[in-house]
Amino acid sequence: MRIPSAIVIVLGFFLSVSARPEPQVTFCELVRNPELYNGKEATVRATYKYGFEWQMLYCLDCLDNGKAWLELPIDLDDASVNALKRAPKGAGTVNLTVHGVFMSGAHYGHESMYRYKFVAHKVSNVVVVIKGMKTLEEEQKAETSDSSRRRPTASKY
Repeated sequence: MRIPSAIVIVLGFFLSVSARPEPQVTFCELVRNPELYNGKEATVRATYKYGFEWQMLYCLDCLDNGKAWLELPIDLDDASVNALKRAPKGAGTVNLTVHGVFMSGAHYGHESMYRYKFVAHKVSNVVVVIKGMKTLEEEQKAETSDSSRRRPTASKY
């Protein structure tokens, strides 16, 4: 049985469209242009700081544009769960790559303190910056170290 060439072309088009990765963006692009990215999937490299009843996803290059609440669903894949096991227990600061959906236009997180939310679908490349809670001076020193491996910047990951 022969398949008409038009069907093959249409199927090929749909397969190529679904296989295209989302455009690379920085965390700063998301928070500087939330109306463009609201509800869209993205993969970003950012800093994640967390502790008891608080957390934030951010980049030092655009901290004045806001922080996002990072929602980590309980049904993350095994690779994401394993990546997150590298993060300090209880409180800490890590740099990570996260793929998920960016949301804006409401208030999110604990006590609705965040203008943005990022719902993670995948997490990878977790690098510890700080274990536990430190003084503000110690945190700033660790976060601004020259190691490009540690500090995400506004460049694309």
